[in-house]
Amino acid sequence: MISLRHFVVAAAASTLMMFQASAETLTLTANPRASQSPLVLGVQKYLPEIAKKNGLDLNLQIEYHRSSADALNFVIKGDKTLTVASIPAAVNFNKKSPGVIKFLAMANVGDYYLVCKPYVKDIADIKKNNYIVSIVGKYTSPHLILKKLAKDNFNDPDALEGNIAIMTLGQTQQLMAPGGKGIDCAMPGIPVQNMMLDAGNKLMYNQSASTWAGIQNAYVINAEWAKKNPLHVKVLIDTIKFVSQEFTKNPEPFIRMFIENDKLDMTVAELTKYYKVSNMRAFTKFTKEVVDMAKYAESVGFILPGGADSINAEMVLDPSKL
Repeated sequence: MISLRHFVVAAAASTLMMFQASAETLTLTANPRASQSPLVLGVQKYLPEIAKKNGLDLNLQIEYHRSSADALNFVIKGDKTLTVASIPAAVNFNKKSPGVIKFLAMANVGDYYLVCKPYVKDIADIKKNNYIVSIVGKYTSPHLILKKLAKDNFNDPDALEGNIAIMTLGQTQQLMAPGGKGIDCAMPGIPVQNMMLDAGNKLMYNQSASTWAGIQNAYVINAEWAKKNPLHVKVLIDTIKFVSQEFTKNPEPFIRMFIENDKLDMTVAELTKYYKVSNMRAFTKFTKEVVDMAKYAESVGFILPGGADSINAEMVLDPSKL
């Protein structure tokens, strides 16, 4: 049996590493979601090597924060270099304070599941019986997907707002395990959603990554810092691009890194399966699906007016203009 307990530990911990005093240390903040961890660990591993090719001595420190909002606040204030955050959260921050942050690159994409206990019949049953759906926070990918499900099934994007419970990933795992009580459905993301299916829960809905939603994260950078450090930006983009390409070709080395870093008691093959069945891959371009997702989010009040159009028009960093 594969234990989930280490994901609870990972969600509460910060990954800090000691570096040589001569090297400049950049800081990446991230939400401690297992869907992101193999990729950010890959960026941390390969950044020094790619930096040296560009004449820089750089290392990357990773710090985990519970929400995209917390992570973005650190970047906006200039305390941290960059973050991995949800696209809607970053768009809303930009609409309130234009020009302070920029999108550096996309991070990853994958199918997002609504997983329910066996007695939940369908989406209508959730509302009818006031079943509880656990998500990690408001204005996240699962929150937006629930709004889509509510609009599609009840013609009201807010119809399931009263069914939402905000919980940590660890709490959700415990309550969705056999015998757990207190919640009825969950949207924990990759790879935990597949572990929950293996534990006897059922797939209620799959928001495919091939359409407008799914997991949508992006690397976000402080715009002023980027302007002052164009070579650093080039190194970051080159590293993210390299890791994205390598992860998509073969995720196993990155998942092995994740297992070793977080001391997970499962094999590389076991954990890789849970990523692959959710169609997870990494890429760097902001695609039509991303903009379509943002437009839908705007239509249901999830992001501020004009947010969708701002993504490619003003938020994506153009390194040639630094």
